[in-house]
Amino acid sequence: MAKKKATSPYNNTRIRPGRLTNAGRVNKWRIERLAIGNYPAGMRRLLSDGRAYRRSLETIVENQKGIITTLDAHLIDEAVACEMHAGVCRWLLREKLSKMSPGDIASCSEKIVKVKTARNKAIKQLGLDEEPDVIATLYERNAS
Repeated sequence: MAKKKATSPYNNTRIRPGRLTNAGRVNKWRIERLAIGNYPAGMRRLLSDGRAYRRSLETIVENQKGIITTLDAHLIDEAVACEMHAGVCRWLLREKLSKMSPGDIASCSEKIVKVKTARNKAIKQLGLDEEPDVIATLYERNAS
């Protein structure tokens, strides 16, 4: 009888025994593929910045409206997804520029503009455009 491969109890990801770390301890498991919604190790900062942006946006909406409706939650999610997408494109331009073709560079730059426009539309639908310095406030909170 063949030995069954180990899987994670959370998402059926195939896993295998880990390796020794610098501290000499053994990691119990190592995931073989990237789970959906996560970013590689080099982009973890982008993920934490996106989460901070979400928290800031949710706080602003809640303070301004008193409640976050389902529609507001979807618009916040759209704005955050746009910001994350722009961040991925900026990361690609920063880290992989020498390996990219001119068409890839132009495409990344174009995507940044498109997703920023979509983000601004989501912010406008939230009704946050009535307060003139909302975007500045979001970035101030992310920077600190």
